[in-house]
Amino acid sequence: MAATPYERAEIEQRKWRRFLLFGLLLLAGGVFSVAVPAVSNFASNVVLAVALMAVGIIKVIQSLWIKSWAGFVWQELTGFFELIGGIMLYFNPMKASAAISLFIAFILFIHGILHIIVAMEVRKVTRWNWFVFSGIFSLLASLAIILKWPMVREMPTGLVAGFSLMIAGLAYLVTALSVRRTRILS
Repeated sequence: MAATPYERAEIEQRKWRRFLLFGLLLLAGGVFSVAVPAVSNFASNVVLAVALMAVGIIKVIQSLWIKSWAGFVWQELTGFFELIGGIMLYFNPMKASAAISLFIAFILFIHGILHIIVAMEVRKVTRWNWFVFSGIFSLLASLAIILKWPMVREMPTGLVAGFSLMIAGLAYLVTALSVRRTRILS
């Protein structure tokens, strides 16, 4: 039998620390990805790959802790997709820069769509608008890379992706703190 929205909210309230930890890890991965591109494009791709693998693994584990959460399936898919994308990027960082940029744009595009789907699944329980914002930001970052928008044309792709990871981390932090505050007030 499926959990009611109220029961899902209770589950989230008991597990808000996991959302907080995951948000902090995403934010740290994004900050690290943004900080490293000054060294080289190769380093930024490797750092982004490691960050994606870590985020993917943690997202899968975190979602398994909260299986009854409305966004569980989409959280799992996003985690597996980020893990596989990170592995592929890690083992091929020196391939043609354009191919890597397109691959990163593809990862961001799928990540954006899945975050918007997660938002729609949890819209009755959490601060879903932050997941929508994160998804839209990832979609725009993907388009910026593909279309070579002037504002990102000279930036390393890992830098753009790092900003997207930071926004996703903020979405999880806001959700965690919102759930925690709801628990305190109730």
